[in-house]
Amino acid sequence: MRDKPTGALIAIIAAPLMVVCCLLFLIGPAAVIAWASGWVAGLGAVASTGLAIVAAILVYGFTRRRRAKTAARRGSAAEQS
Repeated sequence: MRDKPTGALIAIIAAPLMVVCCLLFLIGPAAVIAWASGWVAGLGAVASTGLAIVAAILVYGFTRRRRAKTAARRGSAAEQS
């Protein structure tokens, strides 16, 4: 019984950290590629950072859209059967 508060505290700290790490794993490569492309093209730091942010938003939007379409297809198939 003594370890329950410790386990809850670890879960409260670990869960948000895991979400951030997973998002960085999915969005990070696109942002790094966009930033490096801006740097190679001779853009300034602000423009490269903006390009990386836009790339991350686009990748996040496309993956979210794909997941929504997949979920909608599964839901419609479940309703028909």
